[in-house]
Amino acid sequence: MVVHVDGFGLVILGKTCRLCLKCETLIAHKAELDALLSMVVTRSKPDYVVLGTADRRTYRLGLAGAASLDDVKAHTSDFKSYWNVTITPAGWYPKNQTGHD
Repeated sequence: MVVHVDGFGLVILGKTCRLCLKCETLIAHKAELDALLSMVVTRSKPDYVVLGTADRRTYRLGLAGAASLDDVKAHTSDFKSYWNVTITPAGWYPKNQTGHD
């Protein structure tokens, strides 16, 4: 995953995510991304946007410090759209609560 972190720059993560083949959507948990990025960036909850995915060769070059910005641009597949989905866990809730609290 290629991620732009505000105040830091580009980060290439070697994270494996789920893929919905039916709708061709990459699925990642925000809490997992937050934890990974907090290891790289000194802030506990950095502001970021996931730009797309990079091939494994570019990721390995990035680990070695040999990936240039042009390499990353050439070997990154941009996302067509971004979704932020909030899921309410199943269960019983009082009438005045929806499970989001």
